Amino acid sequence: MGPIKYWYMRKIIKHMSGKRLIAVSDGVAQELTTASLYNPSSVTTIYNPFDIDRIKSLSNETTEQLPFEKYILHVGRAAKAKRHDVLFAALKLLEPPIKLVCLTGNTKKLRKLSEKMGVSERVILPGFTTNPYPWIKNAELLALSSDFEGLPTVLIEAIVCGTKVVSTNYPHGPNEILLDELSQYLVPPQDPRQLATAINNAL
Repeated sequence: MGPIKYWYMRKIIKHMSGKRLIAVSDGVAQELTTASLYNPSSVTTIYNPFDIDRIKSLSNETTEQLPFEKYILHVGRAAKAKRHDVLFAALKLLEPPIKLVCLTGNTKKLRKLSEKMGVSERVILPGFTTNPYPWIKNAELLALSSDFEGLPTVLIEAIVCGTKVVSTNYPHGPNEILLDELSQYLVPPQDPRQLATAINNAL
């Protein structure tokens, strides 16, 4: 963070002492209750709501940008925590080769990274879209490679759209969503080989 941002965040966090806090996942709730800088009076998990009918309706809309060939999908901003480097490394290991669509606002950053990692010909960067659901519904699979999130709502949205999912098993959320038979598609963070294996198995 750097010293100034750390000091500012520490100051904010201390104000949470004695407060009744709401967490978006049990993983976040557990972290809140075990933190050392403050002592909340209570922590309750309330998952984000989902308008399932609306998601399904929006997923049926048409868009001319959809690729004609099969593709897997990643939805998320071009931030370090999303670990596109891990995802691109896994992409190299997929058999047979398949295209990867990344829905993100910062296409320039991901294009540069894909070129650096030698996968630019397999990465499609359409840019930001207000309706990602047709992309999700028509994907062969949605892949999440993050090191951490609060609650990965895109996993739930993909399941609503009937799309397969593979995710890194970071502490906050994925193992609360991918239960029972879906738990086989949870992989350790920062491991491109296991991520590629899970994607290949799902496909």
